[in-house]
Amino acid sequence: AAERAAAGARERARLAKVSKDAAILSSGIIKDAAVARAKAEQAAAVIRANADKSAGLLRANVDKARAEFDAIAARKAEARFRERALGAESQAERAAAAAAADG
Repeated sequence: AAERAAAGARERARLAKVSKDAAILSSGIIKDAAVARAKAEQAAAVIRANADKSAGLLRANVDKARAEFDAIAARKAEARFRERALGAESQAERAAAAAAADG
């Protein structure tokens, strides 16, 4: 009976040690998971900030391209109007010369 009681005590001691080791291991895993979560959140914040910055730069580049396109279109329109004005001026000069010759 004493031997059985001693064996039972040894088994309980072994189980207690296993339980303590499992608790220590579990605590380490929980701490590691918390650190990993904090690092992941930090990385996500950096990625969000970079994405926002990239989106802002993209919008700025699109706006710049639109402004450049508008400026090119305005220069082309100005050249067409100048051409028409010169043509009209030339026609007016020819008409005046013809009127003077007829006069």
